Amino acid sequence: MNLEIYQERTEELLQEAFNNPDKAANLIANPLEYFSKGGLDLSTTNEEDFNVFFKSLGSDFTQSLAGVADGSNQMLEGSIFGKVKCYSCMTGAFVVATIIIGVGAVGIADLTVESAAVIALAEFAHVSVEAALAFIGSITAIISDGPTKVAKAICKWIHACK
Repeated sequence: MNLEIYQERTEELLQEAFNNPDKAANLIANPLEYFSKGGLDLSTTNEEDFNVFFKSLGSDFTQSLAGVADGSNQMLEGSIFGKVKCYSCMTGAFVVATIIIGVGAVGIADLTVESAAVIALAEFAHVSVEAALAFIGSITAIISDGPTKVAKAICKWIHACK
């Protein structure tokens, strides 16, 4: 998975939703379905987990999106527009988190620099596989807390969305 292309497509899909009331409504109703139909591979992602995660990104973001859907807000405000890139990154972090969680807390000890989860995180975070492996080892305690917590830990680790 080329995560930069993934993030770019996510950003495009978010911007499309902010410019089209029907797409905004579809994104609000079922984020996983909206992104999947838009060409993103979310096959490793649980629909309920992803939808809860996406809807928890920020009330200003979801309220602006709802305004587009119901016709009360046709403009993508500057403050929200800047967050589209952040939210597309967070969505990518969620996908990487699901890959890591797929390994399970017990399997973390068996990861190597050649493991898919390590490589996915390294590509996403633009770090070495050694740094990615060390980070995954440091979050073993939160793996069982689910992908939202792991995704937020990834974002914090890479200092995203400042």
